[in-house]
Amino acid sequence: MSEKTNALNAYVTGIGSNSRIVLWDTTLNRMDDKEILFVMAHEMGHYVEKHIYFGIAGYILMMLIGLWLIARWMNAVGRWKESGRWMSGISSISSLPLFLLISSVLLFASSPLTNWASRYQEMRADRYAVQMTHDKKSGVETFQILTKAGLSEVNPPLLVKIFRYDHPTILERIRMLEE
Repeated sequence: MSEKTNALNAYVTGIGSNSRIVLWDTTLNRMDDKEILFVMAHEMGHYVEKHIYFGIAGYILMMLIGLWLIARWMNAVGRWKESGRWMSGISSISSLPLFLLISSVLLFASSPLTNWASRYQEMRADRYAVQMTHDKKSGVETFQILTKAGLSEVNPPLLVKIFRYDHPTILERIRMLEE
């Protein structure tokens, strides 16, 4: 990845025998061995706690609920606007803008929930990393390096965190390590 970006990253991907941890060379080049070990332990935490499976199940459930809500709202709008001047029915291509509008609103409205679930999983993986490495200091240093590399805001405003952050803030992560 060093040919494409200066960003640091690692993640777990795949299901079953295709599961793997991906660690970018930029991360390897800019962190020392203890920090890399903390990052690997964090990613192993995601694997051990089966976060990918919970994420897939959660998104399937939310998608089904969302599609059910979209269908109900589109039917309600279709009945309300019976004249058909702007939409000839929900099975018509002319209903696509309404579908996209409702989808966008639902995605925005559900983002606090999905972000909260993601932040919870990230904190669980951080705790797993501390339990495996017994090295809180390297965890703090890792988060400091990630903050500098990503130019992250250490403590964003609450609404920004709720609607935009799928990882805990760096300040929350460091506080958790220090406790």
